[in-house]
Amino acid sequence: MRYTQTPTYVDHVSRLQAEARALQDELDALSTVKRGTRSLEQGRRSTVARARLKTVKKNLDGLVDFSTFTWTSLFTMLAEAEACAWNDEQLALLRGELESYEGRGEKSLRHRFGLPIEATQGTCDFPDDGEGKYVGDKVDAIRVGKVGKRAYGRLFRELARSFKEDSMQPEQWDMLSDGEVSAGKVYHSLPAPVRVTMQQALAPETVLACYQTLFLMSDRGFVRVPRTDFATAFSLAAVTQMSPKYKLKREYVELRLRRLEHASD
Repeated sequence: MRYTQTPTYVDHVSRLQAEARALQDELDALSTVKRGTRSLEQGRRSTVARARLKTVKKNLDGLVDFSTFTWTSLFTMLAEAEACAWNDEQLALLRGELESYEGRGEKSLRHRFGLPIEATQGTCDFPDDGEGKYVGDKVDAIRVGKVGKRAYGRLFRELARSFKEDSMQPEQWDMLSDGEVSAGKVYHSLPAPVRVTMQQALAPETVLACYQTLFLMSDRGFVRVPRTDFATAFSLAAVTQMSPKYKLKREYVELRLRRLEHASD
């Protein structure tokens, strides 16, 4: 399906167009009132309507480069365009109670694939060596459990072997040993050789290589990311609880949407 045919796109454009028409109608009506006879309230309404109409037109212009869409809307559009939006039964499963070992959305995805609903504790939950990750309505960054912790453990041992004690401040060593490293530290604050080592060791295509596919699940649907796309689809967002976190890139989702549109030509 073209992304311009998805419910999210159509609804967004329809609301903007309806608002633009309403604002223009209001301005047309106010323009019939002579300036000298306008009330303060009419003058204020005219100013507000003109400013809002300018914003709405900018948002309509932003349809082409996706700048008018929120991150959540873009993710949902991709899920809808690829027929990966949840149906009513899968939405009900998504909102249900979870077992202690079960991830949010796992039952919904198993239902979609025609698998038994019961959750498993295996290495991979889904076909094609697939792993499901719930990203929520805000499309949050993901952590990868034992896989990530083991990768970070190997990294820390490498740092301890390769860098002398005085190559970093004590608080920087403490931060690394605690396994809590913000994006600012990963990309800016730590010494350059340390940053390079971290970014290489924790690259998504390296850490996530045990998965053939990642299924990212939101409250509205899911997006399938194949292993061949991991390097371009994800960025290292931070390290927390001694495990790397990865963020799906907005530009990757935009590229997928454009490809779908061109494929329909």
